[in-house]
Amino acid sequence: MYGINNLDNERKIGIMTLESIRIYMYTIIEEVMTMMYALKRSTRKSGHSVITTLPPDVMSKLELVSGDNVEFVIKDNVVELRKAAEKKEAVSQDFLKMAEEVLEEYDQAFRGLVDR
Repeated sequence: MYGINNLDNERKIGIMTLESIRIYMYTIIEEVMTMMYALKRSTRKSGHSVITTLPPDVMSKLELVSGDNVEFVIKDNVVELRKAAEKKEAVSQDFLKMAEEVLEEYDQAFRGLVDR
């Protein structure tokens, strides 16, 4: 049987027959098809929302646990589901401390500006 090693050898020396190209393409397609598969879920009404479930394969792939936030990225007719980034504090505690120190230090100057 004509194997992948033969294809690699032909590719290395730059001579590939039409048959070997065909076999090579089928090999690539077969590999891609094993990496990609579709999972179907139904939707249902819950209050004013429409909900669905996430299969264990999706939960595992996205490293999700129950209660995690997800985000939907919509582009044209494609929707991508991904784990939402962790929310960081809008303003760090260090910044707030520094701002408070500045306000205390220049309190009289700021009051003088307001009184003008």
